[in-house]
Order: sequence, then C-alpha cells, then structure tokens
Amino acid sequence: MMNIHHHQLITGSSAELGDPINNSQTAAPSRWTPTPEQITTLVEVYRRETRTTEQIQQIASKLRKYGRIESKNVFYWFQDHKAIERELNNAVVKEMIMILTTFVNHFKTSRIDIHHQWNITYN
Repeated sequence: MMNIHHHQLITGSSAELGDPINNSQTAAPSRWTPTPEQITTLVEVYRRETRTTEQIQQIASKLRKYGRIESKNVFYWFQDHKAIERELNNAVVKEMIMILTTFVNHFKTSRIDIHHQWNITYN
C-alpha cells in the first residue's frame, strides 16, 4: 500500500487516492514509461552536460512531444543513470583488481618455481 504522505510529497496532492470519507476513488497515476525517443534524448543530454533545475524542466518540456513526462521523471532518470553507471564502474574496477591479483599471484608462483628449479637465489 502506498504511503499517503509520501504520495503527497511526490504529486503535491492526495486526489488520486480518493476520499476515504465519501468512499470515492480515482485511479492512481501510472508509472512513467519512457519512449525510445525519450531515452535516446536523455542519454545524449546525460553524456554532454550537467543539468540545472531549469535545464531539467526544459528537457521535460521538449520530451513531451514523444509522450507523457514530468520534470521529476527527468531528474530521477538522470539520478538513476548516474547510480547505475557508478555501480558498473565499481564492478569493472573490482573485476580488474581480481584479474591483476590472479596474474600477480600466478607470476610470483611461476617465478618461485623457476628459481627453485634452477637453484637461483638473490642476495
């Protein structure tokens, strides 16, 4: 069940939840689903510039020609995209560290085996 206070903070009203006293209800707003054109534009804008509140509003206004969208959708899309990008970067770094560690450990083991086999010592 949706938290009424949370809903009011996001939408600015509680009309979509209905009136519990009069038992009237209207449909809750549906979740935003970006169109392919909106996603393409959002990715392009994300890659080339930082975004101010005014720019986010302008972007949302331009994207309305492709379908329903609000400024908050643009804001959250950029925020989510940045978080996903950060997670992917962290995963890549962790994978690289694991590969390098494996390589270094293998190299150390191979080097020890070679030195032992040829009786090479370091002073």
